[in-house]
Amino acid sequence: MSQIVEFHWRLIAEPAVTARTTVVVPIYPLVRRGTAAEVIPAVADLAADSPAELVLSRRR
Repeated sequence: MSQIVEFHWRLIAEPAVTARTTVVVPIYPLVRRGTAAEVIPAVADLAADSPAELVLSRRR
């Protein structure tokens, strides 16, 4: 597993520009280096500190 690359940044930027909004992309340890115990609290803190409305979506 690797960190996101230019393609991913463009994929993230396009809907953000279209929606005229800001998207926060947390960079966190990947598998084999990081664990859910490390990542989940850090991402939860990031969400809690967000000054804007936060919308999380999960496709089923």
